[in-house]
Amino acid sequence: MPGKQKPTFSISGHIEGGIVNIGGEQNISGTIILNAKSRLEGVTQSIGVMPNAEQSAKDEIVNLVNELKAQLEKSPPNKAEDTEQVARQVETLIKEASAEKPNKETIKIAGENLKKAAQNLADVMPIVLSIATQILTRLLSMIH
Repeated sequence: MPGKQKPTFSISGHIEGGIVNIGGEQNISGTIILNAKSRLEGVTQSIGVMPNAEQSAKDEIVNLVNELKAQLEKSPPNKAEDTEQVARQVETLIKEASAEKPNKETIKIAGENLKKAAQNLADVMPIVLSIATQILTRLLSMIH
């Protein structure tokens, strides 16, 4: 309809949500940060199909990732980018460890990147670094 004004809305501040359905055309600008929770849910699915791990080891890593996810959900809004970076590094680490023939050195490098990302949250959430280190240690013990 010509001349009809389209509805608009504005969102600001820290926003959390599950599934959001928005119809029509959207223009999004600025910094977009994916939800760390959904990224880590995908990681737990990847762990379930790791070809070179016993089920007990997979279960332990899933539990650690779920614990990390629960902690990251408590992250303060001003640490959103750091939180997302930790989730992204876990995703990269698990992807490397899930390869048909995982490379231990590549996993170590990915693990160091995870620990560096977790270090950025250590001032407000020191447990994140501890969990990240446990994930790396467990993965390295699985690779021969």
